[in-house]
Amino acid sequence: MSGVSIEIGSEWVEKNDKNSLVILRESKKDNFKIKTGKEGECYISRANLLAHYNLKANSPKPKHSHYHKDVSQYDTIDVYAVCKIFDVKDTSGCIQHAIKKLLVTGKRGHKDRQTDIQNAIDTLNRLLELEHD
Repeated sequence: MSGVSIEIGSEWVEKNDKNSLVILRESKKDNFKIKTGKEGECYISRANLLAHYNLKANSPKPKHSHYHKDVSQYDTIDVYAVCKIFDVKDTSGCIQHAIKKLLVTGKRGHKDRQTDIQNAIDTLNRLLELEHD
């Protein structure tokens, strides 16, 4: 599969045996033109292109991108990493504590959902008290 070219709009993206992943930009069209040394040029649907050439397309930028962070560099992620990625700054630790409670409400085994939610509310109320003292 050496020397495959894929036309995206007016751009061609090269794929060869050393490059097993080509990232495509989002396209309005469902068909892409491809050309190879042997086959010449032909059109292929987006789904077939991605499947046949084992490619990965970039997702479109989310509408509210400030709520989305790239975590592809992590194998796993915990609440503390989430707080770091979203740059949560709170020296009291109240925000991180409340987020932790809300993310696992009723799933930790020893407290029910309502108790975890109330704990998060109590923690955030305490933060408001600390900030207004």
